[in-house]
Amino acid sequence: MNGSRAATAADSNGNISARRDPGTVRRVGHRETGYSASAVDAAIERFDDALARWAEDPAVETMGAAEVRQVTFERERGGYDPHDVDDLLDAYEDRFAEAEKVAYCRREGDQAWHEHSAALADLVMGRLTRERGNRFRRPAHRRVEGYFVGDVDDLCDRLEEYFRTESHVEPSVIRRSSFRTATRKHAYDEVQVDAFLDTAIQLIQALR
Repeated sequence: MNGSRAATAADSNGNISARRDPGTVRRVGHRETGYSASAVDAAIERFDDALARWAEDPAVETMGAAEVRQVTFERERGGYDPHDVDDLLDAYEDRFAEAEKVAYCRREGDQAWHEHSAALADLVMGRLTRERGNRFRRPAHRRVEGYFVGDVDDLCDRLEEYFRTESHVEPSVIRRSSFRTATRKHAYDEVQVDAFLDTAIQLIQALR
C-alpha cells in the first residue's frame, strides 16, 4: 500500500488544507503475519475521506483523533508491516488532532482553546503527581488482571518529568509503551489507565 493518498492538516496560517504524505507501507514476508491489507486500506480511505470533507468545511463533524487511536486490525499472512502501519496511523492521528484544534479555535476562539488545554494539563498533572502505587484504582476483582503497577508508574514518572522540563513532548512516548500484566495489589485497572493515557496524548497534541 502506498501511503501517499491525500491527507489533511493545518497550514502555517491555521487553515485546514490538503497535502500528501510520502510514507509507504510495506508487506511482511508471505510466511509472516501482518495487518489485514484490505482492512488497513479501508481504514486509510475512511480517514482520507473524513479529512477531505474537513478541508472543504471545518465546521463539518467528522471522525476525530480518538477514533483513529482506537483502530485495530486482524492479522493475516503476508499482510502489511505492523510497524509501518502503526507509524502511518500515528501520523493520521496527529493530523486529525490538528484539524480538531483548528476547528475548535474557529468555533470557540483561541482563548477557549487555551482554557481547554489548561484544563487538560490540570487533569493530567493532578494524576501524575500522585504517589507511586496510588495513581490509579486496583482491578474490581482480585483475579482480574490489570497493568503491573511498577511499569505504569515508571511511565508516569517519565511523563511528569517530560511535562515539567521539555518544551516538546512526542506522543510516541505513550504510544510505544507497554505494560506487563499483574493481579491484586500489584495491578492498576486497565480501563482507567488507558483512559488517562488517552487524555495525556490529547494534552501533548493540544500543546503543539
